[in-house]
Amino acid sequence: MGLSRGIGGVRSERRFAVRKPGPVHRSRPRVRSFGLSITGGYVYRGPSNALGITGRYIYADFDDGRIWALDLNTRTNAELANTASFISTFGVGENKELYVATYFADGAPSALYRIVKISP
Repeated sequence: MGLSRGIGGVRSERRFAVRKPGPVHRSRPRVRSFGLSITGGYVYRGPSNALGITGRYIYADFDDGRIWALDLNTRTNAELANTASFISTFGVGENKELYVATYFADGAPSALYRIVKISP
């Protein structure tokens, strides 16, 4: 017999009923020019509204590195940044500012960034 690695502690003998899935209703039309692999984000509630994104849902496309702000009231999208990074996750700091983590790829190290406005 093989060595138990603790998997038995997370297995379940309980059976769940499987229902036939119903129709999927999208909240906005699918646009194929982006959105190949969406990385979910957060609604921005930080102390600074320098970017004009307070109350907007900030998310990214892992595949092409673009960061978007979705206005939940008007359901309109605005592109915030076009990076060359693979954005893997978002996080919120104690200061309620939004952070973005990138995934190691093509020799570029993984990194953590805070979203800020860059002056022209």
